[in-house]
Amino acid sequence: MPDYDLPTRNDVSAPWFNEDNPHELAGYFKELEYLFERHRVSDAAQRKQSAVRYVSADVRELWQCAASWDDPTRSYEAFKAEVHAFYPEATDTLRYTTWDLSALVNERARCEMESVEDLGAFYRKFMVISTFLIKRIDSRHWNKRGGSLAPSRVIKRRDCRNFSS
Repeated sequence: MPDYDLPTRNDVSAPWFNEDNPHELAGYFKELEYLFERHRVSDAAQRKQSAVRYVSADVRELWQCAASWDDPTRSYEAFKAEVHAFYPEATDTLRYTTWDLSALVNERARCEMESVEDLGAFYRKFMVISTFLIKRIDSRHWNKRGGSLAPSRVIKRRDCRNFSS
């Protein structure tokens, strides 16, 4: 089925890649592959062409530098792997580091949380980063050291009952 059956670039159902947040790359390709399945796009060249259809001109130009872009003998999967290589910071193993957690906690130590919304925003970001890091740590090693990243330990300097909505 031709790719003109796929949504246009600005259609609300079109996949979107935010080049300022490379961690969204895997999600972009998942959404794109959902469209491929739904519209029965199986040809490698058509998939490659569609992959660059929904990105900015600068990103399109970069992705078209991939050796597999215009090589008909190379698969879509090879192209996708080359695109992922353009964004080493987008790998799951590098998504968050202990530096990110320290920076978040230190920022909140410097700036008072003045509302429940501030606390909620901090808590949600803390949970995302700390849960990611905990999953990366070998649980036996972590438990031997008695480690815990419970948010209550970080937030205990502030009495949450003082917040007003």
